[in-house]
Amino acid sequence: MTWFPDRSSCQTWGGPEFRLPFTEASFREDAKLQQLPSFGLMDEGDFVGFGQYYRRLEPLPGMDGVVYMVASGLVP
Repeated sequence: MTWFPDRSSCQTWGGPEFRLPFTEASFREDAKLQQLPSFGLMDEGDFVGFGQYYRRLEPLPGMDGVVYMVASGLVP
């Protein structure tokens, strides 16, 4: 899995605790695939995107109760 060119871009996407280089197992752990609703985007059989959603602990002003979406395109 070579989605990120460097540690900085990986941690911008996944947070400071996200390990790089990652394995399939460490990616599953760090992305919390068992705890958060997670989805893949397919295009004619190719995996081209990944997304998760979660409720923020502290809502943004005027956005109480809104579900936020985090997504990243994987197309090079």
